[in-house]
Amino acid sequence: MINVKKTIAFAGLGLGLITVFASGCGVITQAKEVHKKLTFDGKSIQTLNIKVDRGDIELEHSNDDQITLTLTGRAVKDPESVLNTSLDGSTLNVQVKDEGIIGVNLVNSDYKLKLKVPKKVFEQVQTTNLLGDTTLTDFESKNLDLTAKNGLISIHDYKGETYHIKNTLGKIEMMNVTGRGDIDQSNGTVNIDLAEFKQDLTVNSTLGAVSVRLPSDSIFRLESQTMPNRDEIKLPLVFSQKEGERQTGTSMKADDRSPLLKVKASNGKFVLEGK
Repeated sequence: MINVKKTIAFAGLGLGLITVFASGCGVITQAKEVHKKLTFDGKSIQTLNIKVDRGDIELEHSNDDQITLTLTGRAVKDPESVLNTSLDGSTLNVQVKDEGIIGVNLVNSDYKLKLKVPKKVFEQVQTTNLLGDTTLTDFESKNLDLTAKNGLISIHDYKGETYHIKNTLGKIEMMNVTGRGDIDQSNGTVNIDLAEFKQDLTVNSTLGAVSVRLPSDSIFRLESQTMPNRDEIKLPLVFSQKEGERQTGTSMKADDRSPLLKVKASNGKFVLEGK
């Protein structure tokens, strides 16, 4: 018996390949290895500005004063043109560009950009990743701004004054973080574990569950909005409002100057617990 679905699928693939060949594009199956390694004087660099079109980003601290950058993966055209770096005063700019291949590209570039930086306090760290995971481990900066379009954002052991995290599609994981936070999630779960809660934290999730863990003795205010019966508050709070979609409450000893936890989970569960 003929499998109609498979027949249609193969026919569609064949027609697509014929169209590609007819247009002069072709199918790309071969690539050249990319392995770049650069070093910079980390003492004079205060800001990191990183943009990646496709690939993973890893940031972690080193044991010296150098910033070591490595890029691995595979390029179809020119391996030398994929990575661009520049110094603008005390700012290090790093960019990994998509080659913009026309045709059927069967090559997985597997780009991985890894930066090892001195263990110091940076003024600002900013990353933009269009397709790939972003991982930051054991890091300190006054301001942190991470944006992802499609991929995981994972932050472990971060200390700073402010952080802004935005993800369009993918999970956000934050473990042992400090500072004033603003998190914007379009589609994916958000898991946050705070080392301390002394500054405001705002979380806005359009689609996905939100989980927040903080020290049980934290003094704070809560404003949350979820779908009815989709919240699970595991800390002893005094509520001034807890009906329907909105919950407003405070921990013991909290006043108007206490840090505010503001969560909006439009379509997902909200869990708040201590540790």
